[in-house]
Amino acid sequence: MAAEFPTTAPTVYAEKSTSNDVGDTSHWDGADANQVKAEVIAIAAKVGIDGDTEPASHDYKISHLESRKEVKTGSGTLAASTSTTKTDANVTTSSRILVQARSAGFQQLSPIPYVSAINAGSFVLTHGSAAGTETFDYIVVN
Repeated sequence: MAAEFPTTAPTVYAEKSTSNDVGDTSHWDGADANQVKAEVIAIAAKVGIDGDTEPASHDYKISHLESRKEVKTGSGTLAASTSTTKTDANVTTSSRILVQARSAGFQQLSPIPYVSAINAGSFVLTHGSAAGTETFDYIVVN
């Protein structure tokens, strides 16, 4: 018999006799055992083994989720100068920083603020002369 899993839940068998009486239609037989075996094999294939390389297995999919990049967010205000250092413990030297203006003044600066340095624990925005009221949001991708 073919497994019903994963398209439907495995068959749950009613209580059956273990009697070997051939005339007893409610006893376990080879077909029942084969069906249970097919369901267990189908479930094992779907779950996968440790380090599974089958893209449809849960183990494979979970291992890829665990290796996804981590994203953190924050916000800030530009310093009243031409550069702003934003301290954030989530920043590493290999982080990617994405900045979004939150005020019209931010994007009206010339030059428009850009990430000029990324350090462990901080990043630097270089920008035109700011009044210190220009706000922004940022994403740190590690």
